Amino acid sequence: MFKSYLKIAWRNIWRNKAFSITNLSGLTIGMTCTMLILLWVQDELNWDKFHPDHQDIYQVMVNRDFNGEVNTDKSVPFPLAEELKRNFPQVKNATTDNYGSDIILKYNETIIKRRALNVSQEYNDVFQWKVVKGSAARALANPEDIILTASTARSLFGDADPLGKVVRVDNHSDYTVSAVVEDVPANSSIQFNALLPFNPSSDFVKQASTDWVNCFSQTFIKLQPGTDVTALNKQISVLANSRGEKKNFVYFLHPMDKWRLYSDFKHGVNTGGMISYVKLFTVIAIIILLIACVNFMNLSTAKSEKRAKEVGIRKTLGSERKQLLLQFYSESMIFSFIAFLLSVGAVFLLLPLFNSMINKQLHLDILDPLFILLAIMLIVVTGLVAGSYPALYLSSFNPVKVLKGTFLAGKNASIPRKVLVVLQFSISVLLISSTILVYQQIQHVKGRDLGYNPNNLISIPSSDDANKNAEVIRNELIQTGLVSAVTRTSSPVTDIWNYTPAPNWKGKPQNADLIMSAMRSDIDFGKTVGARMIQGRDFMNTPGDTSVMLLNKEAVSIMQLKDPIGMEMQYGNRKYTVVGITDNIVMTSPYAPVKPMMVLLERRGSAFFLVRLKDGVQPQQALSHIETIFKKYNPQYPFDFSFVDQQFNQKFVTEDLIGKLTNLFAGLAIFICCLGLSGLTAFTIEKRFKEIGIRKVLGASIRQLLFLISKEFLYLVLLAALISIPVTWWILHNWLEGYEYRVTITIWLFAGSCAGVLLLTMVIVWLNSLRAALANPVNSLRSE
Repeated sequence: MFKSYLKIAWRNIWRNKAFSITNLSGLTIGMTCTMLILLWVQDELNWDKFHPDHQDIYQVMVNRDFNGEVNTDKSVPFPLAEELKRNFPQVKNATTDNYGSDIILKYNETIIKRRALNVSQEYNDVFQWKVVKGSAARALANPEDIILTASTARSLFGDADPLGKVVRVDNHSDYTVSAVVEDVPANSSIQFNALLPFNPSSDFVKQASTDWVNCFSQTFIKLQPGTDVTALNKQISVLANSRGEKKNFVYFLHPMDKWRLYSDFKHGVNTGGMISYVKLFTVIAIIILLIACVNFMNLSTAKSEKRAKEVGIRKTLGSERKQLLLQFYSESMIFSFIAFLLSVGAVFLLLPLFNSMINKQLHLDILDPLFILLAIMLIVVTGLVAGSYPALYLSSFNPVKVLKGTFLAGKNASIPRKVLVVLQFSISVLLISSTILVYQQIQHVKGRDLGYNPNNLISIPSSDDANKNAEVIRNELIQTGLVSAVTRTSSPVTDIWNYTPAPNWKGKPQNADLIMSAMRSDIDFGKTVGARMIQGRDFMNTPGDTSVMLLNKEAVSIMQLKDPIGMEMQYGNRKYTVVGITDNIVMTSPYAPVKPMMVLLERRGSAFFLVRLKDGVQPQQALSHIETIFKKYNPQYPFDFSFVDQQFNQKFVTEDLIGKLTNLFAGLAIFICCLGLSGLTAFTIEKRFKEIGIRKVLGASIRQLLFLISKEFLYLVLLAALISIPVTWWILHNWLEGYEYRVTITIWLFAGSCAGVLLLTMVIVWLNSLRAALANPVNSLRSE
């Protein structure tokens, strides 16, 4: 019986090729988009899951209340890890790292730059990076050893055994390779190419081991299974606050499974992270698949009258309704299965392009049991949803009326179909509006006043040799005639590496508990970065400029200084004089308010050179001269540079990616809507073909005929607009609430979206209607 149903279903599919191709196209595109999105979602959900016992690994984080605002930070005191192991039996192990930085590795004549982490001895006990050669425990126990990743070892030593080889780090320290670990997976929150153990006997580590005030490291712990994390959070806060300056900070454990998905905090409360985008695209996948199913429903019911006699004959011959339901569900399942096979092929073809777009290495494993389970679910759910209404509708026909030829679908029969069309139009308005607003928001933030000029500004990592020859390098760069200014800084101009208590000044309130960002810079800081000086002057190359500082506008405001120029500030063991006030410089998130900042003059070593090119200078021409000068005085280091404007644009990588994906899948969803609308219009015109002929004979013009056919769809678009605009406004308004700097939702956004949907609808309807309107009425009336 079921075999017979399949044969009949296949025969119907094959007989109605145009209908089948339209339905298959919509379902295939819908399934392809759904699978691509789900592959991306699966990758996001699997971040950091490769670690054994990942569910027991946590990062210690802290909420600090400064300047009347709660800030969530990963930086905690260096000695905290040891204290946690010593005081809490629930803590199986604890370790520390320093966030990492780029280092220069040299072996014989091979010189490479890689990212390295300084870590404590227990690092591999917490994370258990897979060791390929050697002993990680031995390497981390010896301050003169180093651990390399497999690809880094190959870059340095080729196919030779790396164990026991001595590499020079940053041209001043030698380390012995004692272990090689597998390359860190791309879906890891922690990334490195080399691990260097902290040296317990160094003055730096000795001082840090008792310092509970300055925080430069992050701490990770592995807990015993079943630990009460909430209770432990309170105990950690009590312990940490009892040390140092006895602040009332709130420490808490952030689980590894949430590092990627729940990384954002605002006012001390977790506000999500990538999970927001995971949810967004999961909803988009469902919407796209739903639109494809709605197309199937509409097209199947639109051609219902053609199959009415088939239903009538089957019922007359004794077929029960459940048998007819099985018949029609068989057809939808076949459609779903064929569309799935086509979509799998499409995914394999599109994955390389999709991977390059999202900068990932996703792959589809069709033998994976999880994939097989999801594939069955996708086929069955799509088939049932797409075939539900057509099956119920077609199986309800009255056989007597059908066989007498008196069957008419009636006005009410088209209501469900119109409801589905309105749903599609409403979704289209939502998708177009959302796509436009996401683009506007990203461009709005990109166009924010940064307080400095990142264009034609080059950042070059420094070194000991470069710092020793800083003045010579500066002079020779200026003498090229291509460079207008040079300075050095302790951190990138696009990031903040140091937060510190505010300096003391005369008249400072007793209870003032202010935190500022701090940067050290050489002369010509403002001139080089293009900072706007509101008051005072820049750092100068004069004997009197030895202990001077700059403040930004936010610092002056929060410190409540009325006339800051010339004021003395006590910071550490030195007194500084405020010589200038800069405008607020956006250095961290472009979405967040600017923090108070001070810039201290420092003529000694720094981490970066900043080079300002003259206007009109070609960057490539200047870079060749700059590289020659740096190699002359810094021969042991490969020349490395980055453009500051490109560094700043890296802050939008996630938003740009989400924008691209939103544009892509919203566009495909709208295309599926258009595909279904085109098919539905064709069937509507076919049904009214004789009516159009009669009207044409009676003198109707082509314009009148086009309006006659399209006015029904026009009303549906207007109804969809009335429904979708308030819903879309509510969704977009809530989304924008998460941003400090945001665009305003205007009526023109919805007007443009609705006009776009209306224009698409009219074009599709008119293109399909034009053939009927131009046709000779004799052909449509011949049988009359």
